[in-house]
Amino acid sequence: MGFLDIARIKAEWRPQTLADLDAWMDSRYSGSPVSSGIAVNEDRAMRFTAVGACVRVICAAKSCAPLEVKRRRKDGRGSDIAYDHPTYECLHYKPNDEMPSYNYIESQQMALLLSGNNYAFPGFDSRGRVNKLTPVLWTQMRPVRNADTRQIEYEYLDRGKKVSLPRDMVFHVPGMGYTGLQGLSVIRYAAECIGLGLAQERFSGKFFSNGMAIGGLLTTELGNKENRDDNRKQIEEKFSGLGNAHKVLVLQAGADYKPVSAAMPLSDAQFLETRKYQFAEICGWFGVPLYMVGQMDRATDNNAEKTGLEFYKNCMISWFRRDEQWINIRLFTAADRAAGYFAEYNPLGLLRGDGKVQADMLHAWRQDGFITENEGRAYLGMNPSANPMADEELVNGNLIPLKLAGQVKPANGGAGGDPKNA
Repeated sequence: MGFLDIARIKAEWRPQTLADLDAWMDSRYSGSPVSSGIAVNEDRAMRFTAVGACVRVICAAKSCAPLEVKRRRKDGRGSDIAYDHPTYECLHYKPNDEMPSYNYIESQQMALLLSGNNYAFPGFDSRGRVNKLTPVLWTQMRPVRNADTRQIEYEYLDRGKKVSLPRDMVFHVPGMGYTGLQGLSVIRYAAECIGLGLAQERFSGKFFSNGMAIGGLLTTELGNKENRDDNRKQIEEKFSGLGNAHKVLVLQAGADYKPVSAAMPLSDAQFLETRKYQFAEICGWFGVPLYMVGQMDRATDNNAEKTGLEFYKNCMISWFRRDEQWINIRLFTAADRAAGYFAEYNPLGLLRGDGKVQADMLHAWRQDGFITENEGRAYLGMNPSANPMADEELVNGNLIPLKLAGQVKPANGGAGGDPKNA
């Protein structure tokens, strides 16, 4: 749904509450009809199974990846979680007094997927650091460039009145767009595809609610108009719908019974194939593999894990990076950035394979000295071991530094040797 015409709202009707505004928007801005005859907007698009499933999958994946505040080490080698930074609790635990971070990230990602933008009001502590984020409906906000200052400002619809807000008072994450300052709605661009899908769902619902599946028919010549009206009323009231399927239809006067074949299956008109194609098109818009929205035709045990990794690389990583960069430039002060603070999603939960794959990977890392035992346990969400060697980096004893390889004398004429004999 695009931004509302503020001048028209003020001239025609002024809502007294946000509930009034929502009701008015539903009745007035119901979306533009497409070729299928269905008016498509963000709310109606969510009622199309494919759209709702894609939004659910992406929002769930993003909400399950912890959002952490970190600080780079002074030597530039690695970083540590900054538990003491006020923005850490805001991003990782509780963005505001009304919701945990899971719900905030879920709602904001949903707005980003449907409208191309999400907005929030930031709160600040005494040192100017962000410690609160309160979501704002995208229908109430839009970015504009001030004609005099050439700075970005935000027009906010507050109880029917337009209020201009400076950029620092709004945290805005735009999706893909022409200018990079305001995202475009996927729903508006995919309106024809979504409208066709909604029309198919409506058709199938009408088919089963109004269609007849009678078992036989007693026929006779119709008499006067009264008889014809009685027959029509009888058909509509007693033989339509699934509850009346396969009943025998009795008409007026003496009649001959004739069996009737079942109604034409929807598959005869390639209805199911068209439905699958609509799912594939919507998944293409959102970058979600088909098997993640219940289309299992081509899913196997062998390709499910690989497809999941493709989902992360081709879909989720872009959403993570978008959030991280906007958080880093808008929610951290210049002093914080200079001190090495930054936000980062932890996607390890999305990248884990099956148990054997994880075991083989951790075994190789441990054997090659890439991680310690406690680092491997932390990767699996386990507490540290009390073993004194658990924080030691171990390596296979047969390995030697590459620079010493030419200095080693082969033992007993063999290819290997002991560095002590060099």
